[in-house]
Amino acid sequence: MLANFWCTSQCSWMLGYASKPSSSKYHHETDLETHSARELDQYAAFCADYVCRIGREPPLKVAQKVLATAMVYVKRVLREKGIGNAPRPDALCAAALLLASKVEEAPITMHALYAAFRMHAFAPLDSLGPEDLLKTEYFLMDALGGSLFLTHPYVSLKLILYDIQMLHLLDTSWSLVNDSFRSNLCLVHPPHAIAVAAICVAVLTQDTQESASEALQVLYKMMVNPEEIAHLCDDLVAVYNIDPLASRDALQLYRDAVERRSCRADTRQDTKASTSAPR
Repeated sequence: MLANFWCTSQCSWMLGYASKPSSSKYHHETDLETHSARELDQYAAFCADYVCRIGREPPLKVAQKVLATAMVYVKRVLREKGIGNAPRPDALCAAALLLASKVEEAPITMHALYAAFRMHAFAPLDSLGPEDLLKTEYFLMDALGGSLFLTHPYVSLKLILYDIQMLHLLDTSWSLVNDSFRSNLCLVHPPHAIAVAAICVAVLTQDTQESASEALQVLYKMMVNPEEIAHLCDDLVAVYNIDPLASRDALQLYRDAVERRSCRADTRQDTKASTSAPR
């Protein structure tokens, strides 16, 4: 965790996304032209689940913090570049894990990563080797603009629960934070706000009405916007209504996005040629 979230590049790009209108906060504009926000949410959930499947394979079994960092990397690349301008989702997720493990100082070997990758990668595999994952990692670093260090909600979560003396809610609220990375909430909302919202949901689902009321009063007195936290609680619960795409559907969506990108590029070239032709 960095010393001051508000002075980080993470805060800068997060505020930039938050200033966008409606669904474009979470998704690239070109993707929204051809797909609904729900479809893109399902694609994001698929990528998050895919990161977890690879990262939890026995050759790797990386820490949750590494998984969270990798998931944010994937979501940022999709938001910045669009699906059609990003690498294939299975390679993107594997490369994000590789980069995240280095940033979080829990490095994994390429041999172990590629072994886990082969268990879940899309067919055919003959065109994707370890060197392709390294190239995808370089693409990631360039697309992220060097903004690699992240603050996650976990530290704030434990500190807040300790302060309000409700550590019995740690497991439930921790699971809520984990599941929040299946959505794109981490692109717009500060980590401490997600932590507070997770505690609020845990309080409402586990504690008695009296203790829940007292806890919510304490939480709302913190340096957060109560209205924002209320909306964020709804969004956290809504995460469980997002069904991730099946692998074949995710791959088809990616291929469609790449094809549309090629068509747009051809159209621009034809337009440029026609305008530059002598009359």
